[in-house]
Amino acid sequence: MPQKQLTPSYANIKVPNTSPAHRYTQHKIRAIRIKGEIRYLHSKKQQLNLQIYHLHISLANVWNNTWPHIQHMIEEKICRETKTKYKTLDKKLKKLTQAMKPQEPHTFYPRVINNTNISFTNSEKALLQKV
Repeated sequence: MPQKQLTPSYANIKVPNTSPAHRYTQHKIRAIRIKGEIRYLHSKKQQLNLQIYHLHISLANVWNNTWPHIQHMIEEKICRETKTKYKTLDKKLKKLTQAMKPQEPHTFYPRVINNTNISFTNSEKALLQKV
């Protein structure tokens, strides 16, 4: 599956732009936040799967012969609900990817404009253009 380069809103953390490492840090924060969220959701899913497994075993013991029919009906209902969930998620992703338009490169104006009759050397121009 190709990466869509979309960042969830909960992963956006503002870091003050006071150092040159700002961009790198901002990227790493998003990645760490998303990885943490995935770990949390995975552990939550594991717990739910364990509970479902124990419930499945106990219900299979109680309902003996009718359990396969009951299980089939449950699976059909889950399949229908997951299809609707995935449709809405696909719509959201499609909407997000369409909303992302490539930005035009920003044109910067020169820092120093010489409006005088004085001509500067290259070293003087370089010194004036530094911040």
